[in-house]
Order: sequence, then C-alpha cells, then structure tokens
Amino acid sequence: MTILSKPLLPPKMTESIRPVFSVSIEPAARAKEQRCLTEAVYFDARSEPDEGPAAVAQVVLNRLKSELYPKTICDIVYQNQERYLACEFTFACEGKSLVVNDADSWATAERLALKVLNGEMYNKDVGEATHLSSRQRAIGNGNAQHIGV
Repeated sequence: MTILSKPLLPPKMTESIRPVFSVSIEPAARAKEQRCLTEAVYFDARSEPDEGPAAVAQVVLNRLKSELYPKTICDIVYQNQERYLACEFTFACEGKSLVVNDADSWATAERLALKVLNGEMYNKDVGEATHLSSRQRAIGNGNAQHIGV
C-alpha cells in the first residue's frame, strides 16, 4: 500500500496505540452504523486485499472524529448521494443497484469493518487520513487498491 502524503498522527500516538472508534457510536444506532460501514467496505473495495477495505473503513471512521463531516457513519458514507458522482464513496452516488450478491465478500467486509471499528486493525500509513485515492495495481486482475491521502 502506498500513501501519497505522510499522515499526521497525534503527538502521543505510537504504533501500539490504536483508536477504538466504536465508543463514539450510540449503542441504539450501533447495528445500523456497522451496516453502513460494512456497505462502504463491500461496495467500495471488496475485490482488494484486506488493506484496501480496511483503509476505506479507517477513512470513514477518521471522518467521524472530524468536525468537518457528518456525525454518523451512515451520513458520512452516503453524503451527497443524491448528486451523481459527487460523493467520496462513489458507489453511493453512481446510480448502480446496491445489492449484495457475494456472501463471502460481504462476510469479509463485515469482519474487516468490525476489526477497524473496534481498534483491532489500524493502518499507521492511513493514519488520520480523511480522503481516499485508488491506483491501478499491476497484479492479478488490475483492480484499483485504496490508499489514504
């Protein structure tokens, strides 16, 4: 995974400290928020190695901590969904059907989203990034892989 710019980490954060994002979610909304995060991971990066989908989840959750973005995971993931191709997570506004048709990929997306949400998985290269970029990889099927910027 390549990062286009060096992420800014809080001064006292070390590699061994991982943020636990789940504490910032209202318990009554947890299932819905977890599903929206899983949808972002599944629809945006399901064909990538685990680092790509995890980067998507981490960027969504980094936005949750920021004052510049909506205050819920679902609102972040589906922000500007009514504006064709004018959203960060393209699947939300490109007009395609959002149907889960690959149970194994959904299970993987769910597992990775939960690991990032609970602080079990953290990519220091993504760090505090609030935006994604994708680049073509010269491996396998040439799918884009997400990186934090």
